[in-house]
Amino acid sequence: MTHPFVLVVGIDFSDLSAQAFRVARRLAKGHAKAVIHAVAAIPGTSDPDRIEDDELERRATDRLTQFLTAEHAEEAGIPVIPHVSVGQPLHVINEFAAEARADLVVLGTHGRTGLERLVFGSVAEQVVRTAPCSVLVVRERKLAPEELIEPACPSCVVERERTNNPEALCAIHHERHQRRSSLAGGDTFGLGALDFHVSGV
Repeated sequence: MTHPFVLVVGIDFSDLSAQAFRVARRLAKGHAKAVIHAVAAIPGTSDPDRIEDDELERRATDRLTQFLTAEHAEEAGIPVIPHVSVGQPLHVINEFAAEARADLVVLGTHGRTGLERLVFGSVAEQVVRTAPCSVLVVRERKLAPEELIEPACPSCVVERERTNNPEALCAIHHERHQRRSSLAGGDTFGLGALDFHVSGV
């Protein structure tokens, strides 16, 4: 039997770990046989006044289930197996990757502190150096200025080309503009006009 393509994804419930999971899922889809292990590591505590490890693990398990549900893990057609372990993320991820005979570990570059106290900032760098397999580090890509601009309404574009008028609007946006202009008392520098230019086409 052919060994499946095994991916281990470090989950700290941050936006970056969600991105890492999506990247892992895209990579898994490129293989006829693949499995994803979603691993959340919970640093334990020996302080009797702090929350017990069992309770931390239970909460993290619930959170991981919610995380995978939100990411539609079951709908991808690829087995996604959740794991929660008490221990330092570096050791948990490396040990699990070795046990699972992982082909690839996927991590976000950093996490956010919270109930779980999971931090993947320096952990990602340490895993890259010490993991028993290849490691893919997912960075948050900064959008270019032009990517932040909402694209023009296709119907408005057609109307502008048809009328040769660069300010022409489709029927829907024309009606919305008229309604906002009337609310602004007809003042083209009023709030209605400003609102249109910010959230319109």
